[in-house]
Amino acid sequence: MTFLNALVTFSTFLIINRYVIEFTDSNLLLILISSTLVFGFYNFRLKPKCFAGDVGSITIGFAIIYLIIKLFLESNSFIIFLMLGVYLLDGGWTIIERVIRKENVLKAHRRHMYQLFANDLKMNHLKISTGYFMVQTCLNILVVYSIISNPFNDFFILLSIMSLMTIVYFLVKIKVYKKIGSTEHNEK
Repeated sequence: MTFLNALVTFSTFLIINRYVIEFTDSNLLLILISSTLVFGFYNFRLKPKCFAGDVGSITIGFAIIYLIIKLFLESNSFIIFLMLGVYLLDGGWTIIERVIRKENVLKAHRRHMYQLFANDLKMNHLKISTGYFMVQTCLNILVVYSIISNPFNDFFILLSIMSLMTIVYFLVKIKVYKKIGSTEHNEK
């Protein structure tokens, strides 16, 4: 999941930087894309040969956040934050869920939607990652379109899209928990 999300996000940054608004060095973006592709070659397979782990995921996350802030400062468009949409939605709501359940958010867990699909429903992780990738790609296309068209109130658009995604997220997660039916996820 990290590979595909990073690839689509860094690629979107490159497209925006080259064709819409220059906000950073394109060579930096090409290096990030190249590094991501090398990682993906070894990671995006049925039996991965390497993983991003916490250090890799955090590094990629900081790179994306840095570039989003740079782009936001250059464009003043709130819609750019949709480029964090998939991770922010699942990660944010999972942390809130764990706080509500009085779980230690710093300890390992399996409450992310991705983990429920892969571990509990035994879905193929490549298919799950591809699904997340497709959602993030749609969001990034919307970001590029919005930067070009400069809508009147893109903050309202951002809130509307994230609210709709939150509703869908909760409906799916409730359905997944019901399907799992395990006491592990229904305790507390």
